[in-house]
Amino acid sequence: MKVDSTCPPDQGVVLALLRAVNDHDLDAFMATLHEDIVYTLHHEGFEPARGRLEVREAWDNLLRAFPDLGFDVSDVVVREGHAVAHWRMSGSLAAPWPLGSKMAIPVGPMRSLSLRGVDIFAIKDGFISRKDSYVDVGVWFQAFANITTSLPR
Repeated sequence: MKVDSTCPPDQGVVLALLRAVNDHDLDAFMATLHEDIVYTLHHEGFEPARGRLEVREAWDNLLRAFPDLGFDVSDVVVREGHAVAHWRMSGSLAAPWPLGSKMAIPVGPMRSLSLRGVDIFAIKDGFISRKDSYVDVGVWFQAFANITTSLPR
């Protein structure tokens, strides 16, 4: 994804984050985030990650579990202080990944996943201060139905 250096700052920071995710460049990803970032994957069992440390840990876990993870972004709409991105995520589960109150564990060949979703961003002081992710829950449950185990309480 190309980032136009002439684009408005709010658009530039969102595009930089999306590019960093596809490049698996966690440092570049973190550089787009406000120190008070709150990242929420809106799905049962997931708690918001608050602050850079928690967000980095969550994304590091995701990128390790899906080494070929990629996002095909269909469109990004930016208005002052806010943005929305529509995407299709795809990747193959290659390592255990915390999945809310369960653990996704790859069984046999790498388990491929492809689902649609949307991110809603809040932008503060030129950095992303909030990232709310919503996924296609039907595909999510189908993809992980046979490869999860409950985590001990």
